[in-house]
Amino acid sequence: MSRHLPSTAGRKTTKADKPSLPTSGRTLHLLVADEDQATRTAVEHCPAVHGTVIHAASNLAQARAILTSEPIDLVLVAAAFAHDTGLKLAQDVLTHKAGVQVMLLTDKPSLPLAVDAMRLGVTDLLAKPIASAEVDQRLRQAITRARAERRVQNRVRNLRKLCRSLDDARREISSQVEVLCNDLVAAYQELANQMQQAIQSSEFNAVVRSELDLEQFVRKLLEYLLDKAGPTNAAVFLPANMDEFTLGGYINYDCTNDSPDFLLQHLGDTLAPRLAEHDGLVSVTDPQAMRQLLGEGCTALDDAHLQAITCKHEGEVLAVIVLFRHHAQPFEDAVAEALPAIGPIIAQSLARIIRVHHRHRPEPPQSNDSDETPGLEAA
Repeated sequence: MSRHLPSTAGRKTTKADKPSLPTSGRTLHLLVADEDQATRTAVEHCPAVHGTVIHAASNLAQARAILTSEPIDLVLVAAAFAHDTGLKLAQDVLTHKAGVQVMLLTDKPSLPLAVDAMRLGVTDLLAKPIASAEVDQRLRQAITRARAERRVQNRVRNLRKLCRSLDDARREISSQVEVLCNDLVAAYQELANQMQQAIQSSEFNAVVRSELDLEQFVRKLLEYLLDKAGPTNAAVFLPANMDEFTLGGYINYDCTNDSPDFLLQHLGDTLAPRLAEHDGLVSVTDPQAMRQLLGEGCTALDDAHLQAITCKHEGEVLAVIVLFRHHAQPFEDAVAEALPAIGPIIAQSLARIIRVHHRHRPEPPQSNDSDETPGLEAA
């Protein structure tokens, strides 16, 4: 059976009364498991249990059912039943119900029983028949311990919930920090590339800024490329007319004496027009890609690493720069960074040279037979 005893609040306290313990939070639940009805009655009349919910069980089966269905905080169980022992119930409670206080009732107290109870974790041992004053005092102590244990359990539960929340927050912050770090790394790399390109541009611009002679400009350009790339084959192709390019200058590093002319002529006829359609750096190391770029008939650069840049000014191609050498000596990243950086400066410089050349060149006589305009080849 189960009943909720009324609180003593509002009733005048006499000397014979003992004030009940203050309650906080959830109401305390007490289970009395004993075949003796007198024990259950004595417990129910103790002032210490006022304000608690009392559950009574006359056998262990009822007690286990109540433990399963009710939030029990304190258990008073008889050591001996007709066909069982209360120590089994005490052991089950202390093993599977964290924070529950267990008191053992016995009409034959003994040292071995007390030792077994202590080993199980029983908090108190009461001898039957129990006196009202004694059980009241012991119950107050047990209820105090139960309330303290419940506060501990609640605190642990709240701390676990807080830890889970903190862990979720930590994971979220970690993911955000990781994304931020990746963004910072990407931004730093982009800034470093921009700074490097600015340095390359400034350095090259200082070399060719005042040069107005085309031949001297090409020579300085090749010297700059040789300084940046190291020993390499290099060629500068300049537009002759709409679809043709002429060789403006070159560096022969490892080509045989009889092969540069043929190879450079083929590059000017085949490679330069194809590169003129590209923007940005072109880098080729694969033999198959090289043959597609140069044509199937040219295998001279199958084992080469090639890098090239097209220099355009206001959409017009003014130069194609080609560097190549054996793939055993691939070009470093500095070369790949320098070529796109100096490409616009090369185009601007060539445009300036053409503009100055045309400005100081005497105008040709007027003729109705031809509207041709001299190009860069004449420059």
